[in-house]
Amino acid sequence: MRLSLMKKRVAAWGAALMIVGSSTPAAAQQSGGVVRENLDLLLTLVVLTSASTTVYFIQALTDRMLDKAFADTRKYMENNTVALQHDITVGAGQSLEDLAIIYALPERERPAFFARVRTRRAQLMPLLRGQHIKLDAAIEFTEAVLTQHQIARFER
Repeated sequence: MRLSLMKKRVAAWGAALMIVGSSTPAAAQQSGGVVRENLDLLLTLVVLTSASTTVYFIQALTDRMLDKAFADTRKYMENNTVALQHDITVGAGQSLEDLAIIYALPERERPAFFARVRTRRAQLMPLLRGQHIKLDAAIEFTEAVLTQHQIARFER
């Protein structure tokens, strides 16, 4: 879908350049300012394309950051299952500190994070069962332990 959008933008650029490029000074005199209108159109296309391309790349970066956080969580859950099970039950411990680092939580937010983890232990414990933790489990875990505000930070 995004590739299709980029192709449309490239086609629009090409069309705008053909319009501007085909105008000569003589044609401009005959047409009474068509070149100026074409330049305005081209400038508008450049501004809009630049803005939408920036949004596209920011979204792609956000997706990568979230994907990395989910992948790191999955790997950590798989490699530290026993410690996580213990620390979730207690609501504190090194494994929760490690997750806070993975999620880039500031120190001031960590006590609330630990409390949220302990409160949601009934939801989290089943996600830590089995030898291989699936990415879906890591995503569910992350969404359960982080606030919407904390997840939104990945989007900035």
